[in-house]
Amino acid sequence: MSPSKKEKTKISKPTGPKVGIWLDSYDDIFSNFDPRIYTLRTVSEDFLEQAKNITSDRTATAYDIKLLIPENKRNLTTEKIITEHLKTYFKNQTEAVKSQKKKVLTRGIITSLIGITLMFVATVLAYLDTRTYPETVMLVFFEPTGWFSAWYGLDMIFYTAQEHNKELEFYKKMSDSKITFDKYA
Repeated sequence: MSPSKKEKTKISKPTGPKVGIWLDSYDDIFSNFDPRIYTLRTVSEDFLEQAKNITSDRTATAYDIKLLIPENKRNLTTEKIITEHLKTYFKNQTEAVKSQKKKVLTRGIITSLIGITLMFVATVLAYLDTRTYPETVMLVFFEPTGWFSAWYGLDMIFYTAQEHNKELEFYKKMSDSKITFDKYA
């Protein structure tokens, strides 16, 4: 094997399974409502949905994604700009989803602890033999509030935060993927 073939093999080595997305133009990647230059444009929901569809049923952690565009519409400079923008976008989205998940977990823990504290106070008030009117009102208020807060916080920890996992997995896969352009006739 000649050195040039080895170099080509190293350069084009895929990061995972090969997948392709057919595009009519570069604008298919971006929102129709965003007229800015490619480095600033918002990625289209349609493009993201298609990317989720082609990567959702696979177990790979990264992909070799080929964005297929008509040969007569290709521009290598534009492709380089778009590829860099997509990599940055997916990395930023990965960090944003991680941050959202962390916020939900933190809020869930704090809410649960507040609820448990309120239930503890309600238990102490219920245990007292002599209760005044304000203590009775506090008991009536703290007991259901404590239960609700504790369960709501646990729901945030075990369900709401976990809903971010699928989205986080998608953006992580995309940020680790190799994104290139290729032509179709």
